[in-house]
Amino acid sequence: FTCLVSVVGYSAHVEVFRSSTNGVGKSCLCCRFIHPGVDDFVPDHPSLLALHEFESGVVCTDSFLYWGPKELEFPNGLKGKGAKVKFEVLEHTLFYQDETSHVFKRYKSLAYPENYAKQLLKPPHSSRKISYYSRDTIGFPERYKCLPYPTNVDRIPRGFIVVVDVSRYGQKFEEQLTAIESIVYKIRNATLVIAATKRDQGSPDSLRRLTEWANKHRITVVETSAKENINIESVFRLIASKVLKKAKISQECVDYSTATGMLLYYTTNVKKQFKSYLNKQVGTSN
Repeated sequence: FTCLVSVVGYSAHVEVFRSSTNGVGKSCLCCRFIHPGVDDFVPDHPSLLALHEFESGVVCTDSFLYWGPKELEFPNGLKGKGAKVKFEVLEHTLFYQDETSHVFKRYKSLAYPENYAKQLLKPPHSSRKISYYSRDTIGFPERYKCLPYPTNVDRIPRGFIVVVDVSRYGQKFEEQLTAIESIVYKIRNATLVIAATKRDQGSPDSLRRLTEWANKHRITVVETSAKENINIESVFRLIASKVLKKAKISQECVDYSTATGMLLYYTTNVKKQFKSYLNKQVGTSN
């Protein structure tokens, strides 16, 4: 089975182009899923590009990035027989030109949520695109294992992960939620879930506001942290279970506090095992 996942979200403030820390967390969510290793995670993905970078094979003058494929096993798929799912991950974003600090003219209209949402409904075709990993990939793709973009995207079942940054609060959060409302309305007939990003530094009021809004519209919310690697794989597994009905996948997501406790338990055990290994190898108890 193959699932095309479009990660979408809206940054209503132009400071996002300088550093992804000002963004809503789309890039970090994708990066942590495709590259889960501690040393492989890249937290900063600025959107300010030179013209030649915008025209490169990685961006390819498109309004989205291709993060590449990833396969996961679902032991409970196909009524317990097990199923393997290949994810093809896209991030729909805006790019800013370094000379003007404005969105590239070709996609200037996408700065408005309604137009951004309309673009999502179009099949994400690209003729010569290759996968993205970090900013260096754009300028030096030969240094990375860049994979070609699939040519049959219009035939792959597609789902959306709508990213909402819950570390924002007050007016900034309300502006973001207003944009998200427009986006969700346009793609309301598609399969989607919401990823509440930056939960590790989230505002309780923003999270409560988002949950109330999502419950009203019957949309599942998964609280995530790319920085801490909490519930990242879970949200992708969940969207696959909703999109790939024939795979008969059952996927439940645990709440954030439970997931945090599980991660802490796992890391504590790993540290104990590593310490035990060192003691055996070098004969020390320190």
